[in-house]
This record gives sequence, structure tokens and C-alpha cells, in this order.
Amino acid sequence: MMEIMDVVWPINGWFLGPLALWTYFRWGSNKNIDIQDNRHQTAKVFVSTSHCSAGCTVGDNAVGVPFVVWTVTIAGSTLSAHLIVEFILAYIVGIIFKFYTIYPMNEAQGRMGSIKAAIKSDSISLIAFEVGMFG
Repeated sequence: MMEIMDVVWPINGWFLGPLALWTYFRWGSNKNIDIQDNRHQTAKVFVSTSHCSAGCTVGDNAVGVPFVVWTVTIAGSTLSAHLIVEFILAYIVGIIFKFYTIYPMNEAQGRMGSIKAAIKSDSISLIAFEVGMFG
């Protein structure tokens, strides 16, 4: 039902492979979601988490790693550059993904209200995901 999920599912295919296909057809396809969203809690949590991880994957792996490798070294350490640049990019892309989830449902808030809601709702999960990836 959210257009951003059309981008999220192929990204999940990068790292989940066949599991992404299975979960898409089982839980993620718009034809499987009715207006009241009667999916089991496990399905809702998995889909929400995969949404977050897709944003982090784009920021970390698709954009951050090539950017750092080709252009940046911070304080003489490539590792520091990876951590800083990839975290920032993953955070920004994750917030953008969340914005496109929130805005269509709450256009009355306006764009700034939706951006604030995206930051408020996703910051802790994005930071936790990144700490886990870097750890």
C-alpha cells in the first residue's frame, strides 16, 4: 500500500535472497494486505524491520562503501571514514525511506511534520541497526 515498499523489497533481495521472495509473497505483497492489515504481529515486525534495513543497506553498502573507497580518508584511517560516512548516509537514507512511509498517510501534517515524525520514529532503530552492523 506504500509506494516506498516497491523499492524496499528489491533491496531486501540483495541480502535476503530467496527469503526476501518468500516474505514478499507471504507478507509484503499489496494484495496480501487488506485495509485493516490483519497480518500476524511477526509479519508486521518483519516487514517494518526490513524497511529499516533496506534504508541502511542503501546508505551503507550501495552508496557509503564506494564513496569512502574512492574518495575519503578521515584522520589517516579508512575505518574511521567507513564508520562515519556510512553511518551518516544510512541514517539519511533511512529517514528518507521512513518519510515516504509516513507522508502519504499524514499529508495534513505537511512535509516538515512528516520529516520530524520520521526522525522521531526511526532514529533509535537506525542507530541500533548501525551499531549492530559496525559491531
